Amino acid sequence: MAGDLAKAVTDLVQAVRQGRGALLMGADGVPIVQAAPGTLPWALGFAMGALVQLVMSELLPESYRQAGPRSIALVTVVAMGIVVLLQSVAA
Repeated sequence: MAGDLAKAVTDLVQAVRQGRGALLMGADGVPIVQAAPGTLPWALGFAMGALVQLVMSELLPESYRQAGPRSIALVTVVAMGIVVLLQSVAA
């Protein structure tokens, strides 16, 4: 079990260095989290950071070119409002 964990961590570190961290976190992250459940918040934080980076670098610039800043601002405000409403219902 410890050998599998060490291999998974090594593979993940190499993938991050090569820029493939978000893709391999799903495959290599499972053995890490199963072996050490305390790493779950860190793994989820890494995944969230990878998604934020993807949105900021890939999706937003393309959206601004195609739809314009006002449309993007409107969608952002509506999405944030929905999240706030869902949080207030869940709490």
